[in-house]
Amino acid sequence: MNPAERKLQLIEGSGSTSFLTQIAFSTADQETVDQHFGSCRSLMIYGLDGEKAALQQVVQFKSLQPGHDSGKLEARFDALKACTAVYCIACGPSVINQLRTLGVQALKVAEGTSIHELITDLQRQIQQGATGWLAQATKAEPDAATRLTSMLDEDW
Repeated sequence: MNPAERKLQLIEGSGSTSFLTQIAFSTADQETVDQHFGSCRSLMIYGLDGEKAALQQVVQFKSLQPGHDSGKLEARFDALKACTAVYCIACGPSVINQLRTLGVQALKVAEGTSIHELITDLQRQIQQGATGWLAQATKAEPDAATRLTSMLDEDW
């Protein structure tokens, strides 16, 4: 049973906008990070880079009984497929390890932290030269022409 109740994906215009990374936020009020990852009511997923950010998807979950239930975690993991990080107010150590295996960084923040402020801070870090997990998440692969040019410049 998949506890995802509703999934809203936003598409801007006829083409999709590409971003350096996608970040998820555990939220009930859709303005602040105010939920534990394993029991969050919804995940808001934003695409962002140093210049722009846009809401890409909102995934709402069915209300479940508190406690450990692998079904509710699987639905949350599934929602994070394209994400590089998830902000939440709490997350258990075993879930952090599972997220890390999926390539998702779990980030704990104080309850009520503004999603807008977090996005603004991430964009500032990208503009100033990101470090740590954000640098890995935003590392752009060089295009084919750039790779070919650099190979031609190498000593044979």
